[in-house]
Amino acid sequence: MYGLRKFWFEVVDENGERIRSGLKISVLTADGAIATVYGDAIKTALTNPITSSAFAGMTDDIVVFYSAETAFDIQIVNEIGGHMKLQGFNATTHKLVFDTKRADVQLAYAATAFSAELVDTAGVFTDFSLTHTLAGEELKAGDVVEIYGQVLFEDFNAADTLDLKVMLATEAILQTGDITPAADEDTISFHLFVTVMVAGASGKLRVTGNWWTDLNATVVCRVVSPTYAQAAGLAEDISGDVLIKCSGDWSALHADNECVLSDLRVTVHHNGNV
Repeated sequence: MYGLRKFWFEVVDENGERIRSGLKISVLTADGAIATVYGDAIKTALTNPITSSAFAGMTDDIVVFYSAETAFDIQIVNEIGGHMKLQGFNATTHKLVFDTKRADVQLAYAATAFSAELVDTAGVFTDFSLTHTLAGEELKAGDVVEIYGQVLFEDFNAADTLDLKVMLATEAILQTGDITPAADEDTISFHLFVTVMVAGASGKLRVTGNWWTDLNATVVCRVVSPTYAQAAGLAEDISGDVLIKCSGDWSALHADNECVLSDLRVTVHHNGNV
């Protein structure tokens, strides 16, 4: 009569056990809006998002809804910040796996040792050995990747300089330009926030944050912010592996030009708003 299709699924945890309460389930259109869904084939209204109490009261703990559409995105959050999102859900999918250990704020990587030394790299950017790769398919619009790191000068020659880059995929999200160390143990530090404005192969990223130098006990801080022209974000394909790395280029070849990446931390703040 109304031409509605029936959709149903169960939600199980990482061990395959059915989750029977404590979830909020949102049925979304492909552009992230709340979809119009119904409780039966004659268009009885159904609350969307489906709250934990409504979920607990469903027959056999199965999520059931009706719609004239053919595919949706399903987003699920629990009461302690865990979340998941399934894109392209359709009437043939009947089981969703919800990892209860995944929180909205996730420490993805923390270095437990210094990198190898970066020495004699004049004229070419050379990668530090500490890196981390994120699964780009798990990033969605509104997620924020927080990156903190520090470069430590072990030794240097005269007035030679180091140019430092921080890369996310193919995008240089920070380039310091030439920094002249003044004493052993000087540092360059950075604390960056990369907001995913658009996810996927046609991704858009916005970068903000700070970086600073501590050169012979003189600290100078700089602000990282997008220009007005970059308001829509930097174009970057983040549909696959997203490599985060740092690289440096010494201005001259000399055995005394030595530095390490002494810290690297990557935290992902998942957008839990449904």
